[in-house]
Amino acid sequence: MSVAKRYAKALYLYATENGAEDAVYEEALRLDHTFANVHDVLKVITNPQVKTDRKKQLIASILDNHPTSTLQRFVGLVFLHRREAHMRLIMLMYIDLYREKKNIHVGRITTAVPMSDKIVQRIRHEFEKQQGGIVDFSNRVNPDIEGGFIFEINSLRLDASVRNQMQRIKKQFIEKNKRIV
Repeated sequence: MSVAKRYAKALYLYATENGAEDAVYEEALRLDHTFANVHDVLKVITNPQVKTDRKKQLIASILDNHPTSTLQRFVGLVFLHRREAHMRLIMLMYIDLYREKKNIHVGRITTAVPMSDKIVQRIRHEFEKQQGGIVDFSNRVNPDIEGGFIFEINSLRLDASVRNQMQRIKKQFIEKNKRIV
């Protein structure tokens, strides 16, 4: 088992014991978002020349200087054992573990034009009814798909876009007419 996975499991157990797993989940989401979008943050955290107190302050500032005591103690442990290079992966693993334990499915539907909230809510409701649990669902607009939709949830992907259908037709046409071409 990887270092990040062990640490994420330990964090989840510790957070659960303290009744803070939901708050730590929100913090993990914010940290991961920052790590993904502000690359210098990870550079600072993994820089051995930056003092640990400064690194802890940086983490706290990402969380508006109000991190839970659970996360504060955990971050201290990560820095104490010099595992800061694994910080983002630990947060990602925690997010995955939390979602698994809470039966949260992450999904997205991509359409060529914006969908109404009513339709998005109806899709969410139908999926929740079918699968159980909660769906964390987003809608993305991508005019390049030309029409139809691309539905992604967990590891399932259903591409019913016009672009994909046109590519299939083109491929079939080329395959059937190889002798002519």
